[in-house]
Amino acid sequence: MNRAGATTTTSINAPLRQFEGDHFVVGIAFLSTTFEVSTPPHREAGT
Repeated sequence: MNRAGATTTTSINAPLRQFEGDHFVVGIAFLSTTFEVSTPPHREAGT
């Protein structure tokens, strides 16, 4: 998974642990991070 920031990208190779609303958490044991989803996936007209 990739996490895009203003000027950086962070890659994390870890299992998906849980969903929290539109966000999701990945990690192992006590090391985890939450990916905040600003716009959930959706279909565009014509695709």
